[in-house]
Amino acid sequence: MRLYLFTLLVTVFSGVSTKSPIFGPQEVSSIEGDSVSITCYYPDTSVNRHTRKYWCRQGASGMCTTLISSNGYLSKEYSGRANLINFPENNTFVINIEQLTQDDTGSYKCGLGTSNRGLSFDVSLEVSQVPELPSDTHVYTKDIGRNVTIECPFKRENAPSKKSLCKKTNQSCELVIDSTEKVNPSYIGRAKLFMKGTDLTVFYVNISHLT
Repeated sequence: MRLYLFTLLVTVFSGVSTKSPIFGPQEVSSIEGDSVSITCYYPDTSVNRHTRKYWCRQGASGMCTTLISSNGYLSKEYSGRANLINFPENNTFVINIEQLTQDDTGSYKCGLGTSNRGLSFDVSLEVSQVPELPSDTHVYTKDIGRNVTIECPFKRENAPSKKSLCKKTNQSCELVIDSTEKVNPSYIGRAKLFMKGTDLTVFYVNISHLT
């Protein structure tokens, strides 16, 4: 039996930049309907721990319009789907945004200060359209670096057959792993095919350190 793995949809965070006193991910990518959590770091001072934190969107004119801040402000477009949490013990604050749409794609700043001209860091957010997939495709959404366990059901009469997982790209399907212990070199040490207990109608594939 062969299971076609059409895609793994992931939320991607670029490397954290530390050039500014305020820093965080330079680029964040996600898909429509998903959510993101963006962590911004600030210098360890009493003033910074207690001052206003904000998240604003940069416009063409250079003006940055506040969308959410730690003093309780929440814009209409973020109502019911975003929050900002300060963690003074870690010198960080986190912006959580849910129900993403392509309209959320843009340039933002996370920063400190009573106005949006204080210490800040630029963040680019890109929200892509969910790719069209066959209706029976099971989509697994995981962050880069995490693990995923894929459940692969099959008919009892196929129990003696070889089991395999492959990654579908265009018209081809590249083997990831099969039940004869054949593993794609890219997945050696990261992929494992196994069954649980006495259930002869499902096998599982665990893939670690997603890229």
